Amino acid sequence: MGLLLESSRLFRLHLLLIGLLVGAHFAVVAVRLTTGHANLHGLTPLFDLDVEANVPTLVSAVALLGAASLFWATGSATHRHGRAYAKHWRGLAVVFVLLALDEAAGFHERLSAPLRGAMHLTGVLHYAWIVPYALLVAALGIVYARFLLALDPVAKRHLVGAGVVFLAG
Repeated sequence: MGLLLESSRLFRLHLLLIGLLVGAHFAVVAVRLTTGHANLHGLTPLFDLDVEANVPTLVSAVALLGAASLFWATGSATHRHGRAYAKHWRGLAVVFVLLALDEAAGFHERLSAPLRGAMHLTGVLHYAWIVPYALLVAALGIVYARFLLALDPVAKRHLVGAGVVFLAG
C-alpha cells in the first residue's frame, strides 16, 4: 500500500499550523498584557512560543517525526531500487527521531547549565548546549558531504535550505 503525499499540500498544512500557533501565541500575550492575567487559566504557558513542553513543542516534535518517516520511506525506496545512499536517507531518519525526542524532552536545555558551569561559558554561549550540538552538526556535515553533492540540484537546494532554516531557528 503506497501513500502519496503532495508536497505543496503538506507545506500548506504546516504553514497553517504555524500560523495558528503564532496567532494563539499573540492572543494569549495580548490578553496577558491588556488584562494583567499572567497565566490566563493555564492558556498562556500552553501556547507561549517562549515556553517548552507545550502545544508548539508538541507540534514541532510531531513535524520532526513526520520528516523522519519521510526520510525513512525515501531510504527504503532508494534501497528497493538499488540506488546509492539509502543508508544516508535512513540515517537522516534516525537523526530526526533523535531531534524529535530532544524537542519533546528538552535534553538540550538540560545540558546548558552543567556545560556552562564546567566550561565557564558566558555571553553568546550562555546556551551552552550549542557547543556539543555544533560539533555534531559539523560531524554530520562531513559524513553527509558526498551525499549532498550527489543530490539533484532541486533536492539539494530544498534539503540545505530546510537545514539552514532549522538551525537558524
